Amino acid sequence: MRVEALYSSSKHRKRGVGRTLLQHAIDLAASRKAARLQLETDENNAPARALYNQLGFTLIQGKEVYMSFLPL
Repeated sequence: MRVEALYSSSKHRKRGVGRTLLQHAIDLAASRKAARLQLETDENNAPARALYNQLGFTLIQGKEVYMSFLPL
């Protein structure tokens, strides 16, 4: 599965909205037996990159995408 666009408005940032939405995507991917969940972000988006790392995503070097490989 792929997360194509995930945004929160500036007034809702730092409140866990993005984490909750991304966790829902992870749960949805797992329930649909997806082998992986893929997303990407701008190179300078440090908050998003930190969140992806915290949730177990791995940066795939050379492709500049993040993936979480789900258990089969």
